[in-house]
Amino acid sequence: MKRMIKVIAVAAATLMPLSAAAQKNINNAVDAFGSNKAKYGIWKETNEKNPQGAYCNIYQFRLPKKEENKLDFVRKAFYQDASDAYDVFVKKANDKTRSYRSIAYGDNLEKRLWFGWPATKRGRNYLFMFVESKQDSDYRYVYGLEWYYDGKDVEGSVVKIYSKNPKKVKSSKSLSTQKLSGKKLTSIDAQNGSTTILHDREGRAMEMSPASSPSDPIQQFGNLRAAYKNSLRERNIRNTTLFTGLANSILDLCKKKGAQMSVAEKQLCVEGLKEMQQDTPDKFIKGIFDVAVGVLNNNAEK
Repeated sequence: MKRMIKVIAVAAATLMPLSAAAQKNINNAVDAFGSNKAKYGIWKETNEKNPQGAYCNIYQFRLPKKEENKLDFVRKAFYQDASDAYDVFVKKANDKTRSYRSIAYGDNLEKRLWFGWPATKRGRNYLFMFVESKQDSDYRYVYGLEWYYDGKDVEGSVVKIYSKNPKKVKSSKSLSTQKLSGKKLTSIDAQNGSTTILHDREGRAMEMSPASSPSDPIQQFGNLRAAYKNSLRERNIRNTTLFTGLANSILDLCKKKGAQMSVAEKQLCVEGLKEMQQDTPDKFIKGIFDVAVGVLNNNAEK
């Protein structure tokens, strides 16, 4: 009988549903958080599941400030897995810029969640990551932690979403480029939020659109990384002007704001740089990323 149960369990594992999560650390952390309501101060739980398999789990919590360390394992899991994400949204409470994420979910992307500006202009912290499903390339996962302080308490929500990837179902291309007064305007539709990066003639990123121009260095790195990866998908790497400009912009960011990053944030950026190196055949651009990694590692040692 035990042998039969074991066989059934193995068979079930090989036939896991498409919603089986790929990011082990953050997935386990969110599930552990949601399974112990009393310990983590969960006062409201939302569980939505659609017929085709998409789902959205939200755990709203309230804890005394002195127990905020109960959130640490979720934060740690986020940074452990964030290098696998195609997009991250990190925003700190004192960041007053108009950065946000609009998250579409549901079987037909008919539902939506908003995080950041304009719903909450300041005072909230966000750690969100967006990961492509390895089981079905048309689907993605969203994992997130939002928290803020209210009097003697820390409040917020932990989020886990599985649904179609808006980037995959859109009929139009996610990357478009046009000439603009001798400059280049690159618009990247990253996760239902429009990020616009203006490049000079050498391809260096000059400025971002007000709707997505964060002051937080980890978010700036995430936007530049998304621009680089989307460019790789859409363009021939032999056209090196844009890629070299983006790489130099990333290096400039690491030099100017690397010291502002936490140890975990530096490690997240280092992992992202190494991943971009692997995807890039151009030796010069690989070298730029090497220098950026060195800058971040030197900052981490100080």
